[in-house]
Amino acid sequence: AVAIILDKKLPPVLDYLESQVPAEGFLFGSLGVADLALVVPFVNAGYAGYEVDSEQWPKFAAFIARVKGHEIVTPLLEAEAKMLGLT
Repeated sequence: AVAIILDKKLPPVLDYLESQVPAEGFLFGSLGVADLALVVPFVNAGYAGYEVDSEQWPKFAAFIARVKGHEIVTPLLEAEAKMLGLT
């Protein structure tokens, strides 16, 4: 089931997201709930070892990195990783 999702169902979604996210910045100017809503599932998937292929979906991969690297988000992710025993 996971392989079907990763190989068949997720790529068209990533194609769409690639076409919609900005090359720089966030969806509506500054970081907002919409940005977090798009990225959080990929943060969670990252805990299972999944990462968006930055060669196939460079804009979306960069968008994820921007959100994760935001000064508000980074400390939260660090605290979460510590709580989960990942650091």
